[in-house]
Amino acid sequence: MGWTFVGGYKAQKTPKLYLDEQFTCKRDNIAQTVLASTLHKRREYYAAVCSHDKQTKRSRIFAVVYLIKLMPSASDGLYLGYKDMDETMGPYHYNCPSKILNMLSPTENESAKEWRAKCRENSKLTDQPTPKHDDIVKFAAPIKFNNGREEQIFRTLKDGRTLIFKSLKTDLLYKIKSLKQREYTISGRYSRERT
Repeated sequence: MGWTFVGGYKAQKTPKLYLDEQFTCKRDNIAQTVLASTLHKRREYYAAVCSHDKQTKRSRIFAVVYLIKLMPSASDGLYLGYKDMDETMGPYHYNCPSKILNMLSPTENESAKEWRAKCRENSKLTDQPTPKHDDIVKFAAPIKFNNGREEQIFRTLKDGRTLIFKSLKTDLLYKIKSLKQREYTISGRYSRERT
C-alpha cells in the first residue's frame, strides 16, 4: 500500500474536491457517490461513500480514509499525493467527524467496528466547543504544569489568536497545548462579581 501522486488536481479548486470527484463514479453495475467528506488539517481525507449495486438494488455506505501529502512546488508537477484505505483496513487515523460516522451503514467487519469506535471516542473531544474570551472552563482532570501546580478551573483570555488560561484559584496564566485532546466543559461566562 504505497503512495499515489497526481498532477492536475489544481483545476478542481482543492484536494478535497478532487478526491470527492474520484469517488463519484459509475462502473458496470456499481455507482458510487460521496455523501459527505472532510479534509482534516490538510493531511487526512475522510468520506462517507455510498456504493449502489444496480443489479441487486442494494446500497451500502462505508468510510474511506486517505492520507494526504500536498507538494505545491513539486518539479514534476505531481502536487498531490495520497495513500488510500477504507475503514476495513484498520487505518490508524481516527479524526473522522461524527457527521460522517453517523451516515455509515452497519457493518460486521471487526476492523471497521474498532475504527469507528476509536473515531467516536476522539470526536467526543474534538466536537467540544472552543472556549471564547471570558469563558469559565473546567477540565475533567487537573492539569499538572511545569511550575509544579495542578489546576482545573480557568477563565479564558484571548491574546490575539492565542487562548490564555487564567487559574481561578491562583490568578496564574497558562497556555494549554493540545486543548482538544483534553475533556472539559464550559460552565459559563466570567463575571466581575466572582472576585
